[in-house]
Amino acid sequence: MSRLARILATVPLACTALACTGLALSTAAPAMASTAIPIKGTSADLGAGFTGTLIWQDRTRFTASVKLEDLLCDDKQAYFSFLVTPGVGQHWEGKRRFNDEGCHNTVEWSGIAGKDDSGIIATSLIVCTDLPTGTDACQTYKYDNPNIAG
Repeated sequence: MSRLARILATVPLACTALACTGLALSTAAPAMASTAIPIKGTSADLGAGFTGTLIWQDRTRFTASVKLEDLLCDDKQAYFSFLVTPGVGQHWEGKRRFNDEGCHNTVEWSGIAGKDDSGIIATSLIVCTDLPTGTDACQTYKYDNPNIAG
């Protein structure tokens, strides 16, 4: 008798097709749906503000739409970038996106995407006012990936 035949011989024959199907389905890992998160914040000096949506596609990818407003009439550019965290102590920064439209004007970006095949634990949006001297006035907002088991 083959190994498969011996295993099948131990399974009760009263199993209906529906019950066996249900049993088989319960062992499969559930698929994670994409998760949309509203995002919002301001730079440290309140000179730049953003709103938008971050969509976690899965454990390795996200997309985002961001509106960046220059909140002050001070001739200083507003900008933001995403900082991706694929692992503890690991980071890479995406492209900086600038709003140089001036006083109370908004620039919008859609289709921003981040991907890291090793997985992304979190991404942070860093929003800043570009100061002519010294360190820019930045604030960081972190968004954890719900598709990564903690």
